[in-house]
Amino acid sequence: MGKIYFGKDPIAIYHEGVNTIPTGAVEITKQEFDALFEAQRGGATIQADKKGKPIAVFPPSPSASTLKDRLVRLVKSEAFRRIELIAPIWKQLNALRGQGTIDVAAIDAIRANSNKAEQALLAMNDEQSQLFNPLDDKWWA
Repeated sequence: MGKIYFGKDPIAIYHEGVNTIPTGAVEITKQEFDALFEAQRGGATIQADKKGKPIAVFPPSPSASTLKDRLVRLVKSEAFRRIELIAPIWKQLNALRGQGTIDVAAIDAIRANSNKAEQALLAMNDEQSQLFNPLDDKWWA
């Protein structure tokens, strides 16, 4: 394969012999291309710097409170998922109508564990909350 180029308008990678190279595109090395591709796989967007060269720009990390808010939503979502496994909504509705039974104690246990996980999360420092995994069975046992 021939040389590799980066174009800033539109932002794209062009390969000599495969693509028509637009005016203003800058040549990049295979190593630069590989690094950009790897950064993009890691969540970066590829943008042009002031000279038109490609740079990888990573989104800012969420604030500690934003991260905890997201994790609390994940805890609630996991609790809902676990309740659905033992008592789908249709079973719960039928039980309310007197047309079946559900394991209320198991549902209450999931809710209690969800509350404990949320309380533990909110008490964690920033470093600990970054390691918090709401899917870990230790929160649900």
